[in-house]
Amino acid sequence: MAEKEYLYTEEEVRKMWERDPETQYQIALAKCLEAITRTDGEVAVSFSGGKDSAVLLYIMASAWELSRHKERPLMVFFADTTNEFVSARKYRKEYIKWIEEKFEIKIEYHEAKAD
Repeated sequence: MAEKEYLYTEEEVRKMWERDPETQYQIALAKCLEAITRTDGEVAVSFSGGKDSAVLLYIMASAWELSRHKERPLMVFFADTTNEFVSARKYRKEYIKWIEEKFEIKIEYHEAKAD
């Protein structure tokens, strides 16, 4: 028998989208905790400053706060393509500071720049 090409069918994914926001949040939080546990805290978050990566950082930070790794900083990376708005730099720094305060964690922030 051939192995399934995808983990979920389109129908299964569409049913997932119908879940209420709290259930979706709890599932995402559980997945983040699973990643932290499976890697013994050796995880990093890619943060562009866009809405999707801001939500991911929020959920990962909430999982980090619950983990046994809370005393270590959460690694966060930004890939600077030089195509970002100037104001985005200030926003990223302010958001990271807000996340640190909200979840009482430390973030180790790194920017990767092209040569």
